[in-house]
Amino acid sequence: MPAPSHHPPSNDTLKAWQFLVSPGGKNLLEAAACCDSRDVAAISRLRKKWSLEEVSAALELAEARRRAIGKFEQPENLIADRVGLEQATGSLIANYKAERIKDSGFDQISDLCCGIGGDAMAMAARMDVIGFDMDPLKCWMTGVNAGCCTQCGDITSMEIPPGPIHIDPSRRDSDLSQRRHNPDSWSPSADALTSLVRSHPDAVIKMGPGIDQDKLTFRSHESEVEFISNEGSLSQAILWTGGLSTAMRRATRCGPDGHLTISSDVPEHPPLASTDWADTWLHVPDPALERAELLGMICREWNMFEPASGLGLLVADQPARTPWLIPYHVVDKLPWRMDKIKSWLKAHDSGAVEIRTRGRAIEDVDKVRAGLQGHGSQAWTIFGLRLGDARIAVITHPRGR
Repeated sequence: MPAPSHHPPSNDTLKAWQFLVSPGGKNLLEAAACCDSRDVAAISRLRKKWSLEEVSAALELAEARRRAIGKFEQPENLIADRVGLEQATGSLIANYKAERIKDSGFDQISDLCCGIGGDAMAMAARMDVIGFDMDPLKCWMTGVNAGCCTQCGDITSMEIPPGPIHIDPSRRDSDLSQRRHNPDSWSPSADALTSLVRSHPDAVIKMGPGIDQDKLTFRSHESEVEFISNEGSLSQAILWTGGLSTAMRRATRCGPDGHLTISSDVPEHPPLASTDWADTWLHVPDPALERAELLGMICREWNMFEPASGLGLLVADQPARTPWLIPYHVVDKLPWRMDKIKSWLKAHDSGAVEIRTRGRAIEDVDKVRAGLQGHGSQAWTIFGLRLGDARIAVITHPRGR
């Protein structure tokens, strides 16, 4: 995704980055990797041998590569600035998306708003890719990272090759401080996306995981919204259209061992039932499953229910052994009163206490956590929940116990 900016990089900046991948830039990169960006004296020594633009680019790249560890498969070879790295799709999800595109029968694609090429790298390993971006530096980075052709310019006025498109619209303010959730304020805007999907019906549109689906004016009736988590952390939402769509809604969990995915054409809400919490198991679902409104599917498989509508936590008599859910064994339930909770913890040899909540039932979680820490040997996880007008503390063994 391109950084929203009214000031494209100068030609000197682009030349400085290009210098880094030349034989002459190797020594500078090695020196920058060992240099603390706050060390004025060290930076001054670099400036004696290389230009300001070259040193700045090298320090930026060295920092980006450090931050890319764990996000990209070969961070030591990545060409990226810090902002581009933050906005790029990591290897785990990019590979999943590229495999899905390939499995849909496509062997070429246009990657619009390609940024540093996070998605383009994965797609280029499986099919022909052309990257497009308004930022010449980002176009160059994608070309180096993905080994594909790129074109620089405004995609709303350029001729895009026929066939499928992948697009990552800019969703941040010009100073990068705020995310923009309304598609009308994206770049390209909702209207521009509508035109692109009309001319290229097989499309993949990357969106933030907090997207309001009612505002997707560019969504066609037969399209699919997929929510993707990365090892249990909600990462992004994807709109699949045309021949790339296979269901109306989907939840996918990506991890080092592969991915899990479930889908449905209709929402699948969990059944409701009351519980006395005695010797039950409380389950925290993967956020992709909850956002896709498919909790009911997992409830049917594991005989589970939701104790209050919209709570997003599931209860069962036994722990559900699935990566979609994290089970916690319930030990007791108390009204949410600090004196009662503290007394219970003291009587049960409490040490470290983790506090979890839903729907802002507990306002200052950090303050509550600090006030409940003990010196005993037993760790506890307490869920502060609101059920109707009442607030309760559900006390459980920690995750994995």
